[in-house]
Amino acid sequence: MQHFEAAREKFDSALTNLYDASSQNAELTSQLEALREVENRYFAEASIAIANYQRQQTAKDAGVKAARQFQRMNTALALGMQDFVANNGNTTVKIISKTYFKKLQETEIHTSDALASSNLDDVTKAIAENKRSVNQ
Repeated sequence: MQHFEAAREKFDSALTNLYDASSQNAELTSQLEALREVENRYFAEASIAIANYQRQQTAKDAGVKAARQFQRMNTALALGMQDFVANNGNTTVKIISKTYFKKLQETEIHTSDALASSNLDDVTKAIAENKRSVNQ
């Protein structure tokens, strides 16, 4: 953004110099007024585009961070449950854990697919599938 503002300042300075140099010529002054209007629209749109891009990058970075956190938490949960089941002598726990791990795997697949997609419908579908999987 600093480079953009510096470029705008240079352009404004050059245009002001042109105004000063052409102050005695009404036709040039009129053309410079038209140019000033184009400049104002250009820099207004460029500012919006830069701000939008910055917000997009911030959101993208947050998404990547969330995806990494999801992978870490999924791994920790799976390993923690495996250790719990392995260290528990209860047969019922071992039988129930098979269903748990199946649902965990399904949820991980749905979530990973959604995270890999830029289609919001895929994300909505993954959320619904995860809710359905957990509530079964």
